[in-house]
Amino acid sequence: MWKYLFLILTISFMTSCGSKKVAVLKNEQETKIDSIVTEKKNSISIQENNIIINEYINELEIIPIDTAKPLIIDGKTYFNAAIRVKKTNRQVVDTTKITVVKIENKFVELKKEEKIKQSDKKVEKKSSSFWWLWILLVVVAVSAVIRYALK
Repeated sequence: MWKYLFLILTISFMTSCGSKKVAVLKNEQETKIDSIVTEKKNSISIQENNIIINEYINELEIIPIDTAKPLIIDGKTYFNAAIRVKKTNRQVVDTTKITVVKIENKFVELKKEEKIKQSDKKVEKKSSSFWWLWILLVVVAVSAVIRYALK
């Protein structure tokens, strides 16, 4: 009897469930970028003009009065004329001041949020190639029951 019991247990261990492989692959990636840049530029530019213009004007005006009488000026002979000499000294000063205020604000905001979750699960189950042993076990068990139990 022990011989049959040992035979049944050996066959059941040999034909038990097939091996099972499980490969689990998990990838989790989380990226958060939060950046704020504020840049202020204040610039003041001043342009000052200091321009001085000197004008010297020397005018000589000769008006004839009588054409019969000569008039000699600096070796030049003018006949009966009236002379008007006008000398002008003029100074023009340009002192303008230009002020330019330039305010520049630069605001940059960058937000990036990235979440990646990846999960792979592989199940590899090898089926039992000893299915015929189960049938043999049933046949042996039925014949043992017929032989020993029914006698």
